[in-house]
Amino acid sequence: SKINQGKEEEADQKEVIEKICKSAAGVFMYASEVLRQYEEDPTISLDVLPTGLAELYMDRYRRTFKEDDNLNGFRTHSKPMLAMLMCSRGPLSMDMVKDVGKSSGVDQTWLTARQNHLEFVQRMCVGSLVEVGLLQFSHKSFPDWLSTNEKFKIENMEGEQLLSECCYLTCLNMKEMEVKESKGLVLSYALKYGVAHLVACERKEEAKKLLLDVKYLLARRDDGLGMVEDCKLLKGDRTMEVLGSAIRLSVYDLKKDGRRIVGQLVGRLMWSAGVGVEEKEKED
Repeated sequence: SKINQGKEEEADQKEVIEKICKSAAGVFMYASEVLRQYEEDPTISLDVLPTGLAELYMDRYRRTFKEDDNLNGFRTHSKPMLAMLMCSRGPLSMDMVKDVGKSSGVDQTWLTARQNHLEFVQRMCVGSLVEVGLLQFSHKSFPDWLSTNEKFKIENMEGEQLLSECCYLTCLNMKEMEVKESKGLVLSYALKYGVAHLVACERKEEAKKLLLDVKYLLARRDDGLGMVEDCKLLKGDRTMEVLGSAIRLSVYDLKKDGRRIVGQLVGRLMWSAGVGVEEKEKED
């Protein structure tokens, strides 16, 4: 009868919920992802679910990209995007991530594959950020698992290298960048975290080059304290110590009007070099 059928369906639903909750062990994101997978494919076994959130998502990878047995697709597409997210200091622009490794001669097949892998990566990110074009891992277990798993292992340095190169080129070419909101997000991240990524990769000369670039300093004029911290990353470099000190002494004035940065730095750096000291002593 319909009544008995309804009771059976209710019992089945209760059993499904109990199995999911048991495997989730209180992790809401785990339960939510299992529900999505179960709705897409009711034939999946709820008795042998992966033991962790990251493993659950990578299990989805295996089922989504069934033909990628040798993981060539993973290495070409998902891996570099995940590597960038592992080492990011904040949310990354989707354009910044999806274009990593893209050359000028890629065909439609490559673009389609990249889009499919991007959609997979998005599932591991904060949903509200994805909606506004940003990507950031939704759980701290993802980087830990990816850096230790034997099959899908990703080295932190790979992400640092990719981000340092992207940030460096973005800062060097900021005048030529298109005036789009997505490009603005890329530039904003590059200005704030580019030096840190370069130093992490031992690219200290490039980091120093940025901090001594007037165009770069003007672009960061509202982030005086951030530049002071970046100068500290180049510990032992006398030039960076002097620049950092000059910026630190200028912070209060820059908060009033960031456009004063050039005048402030010229005056303080000249004073550090001894220019004008003799005249001041004569006056005294």
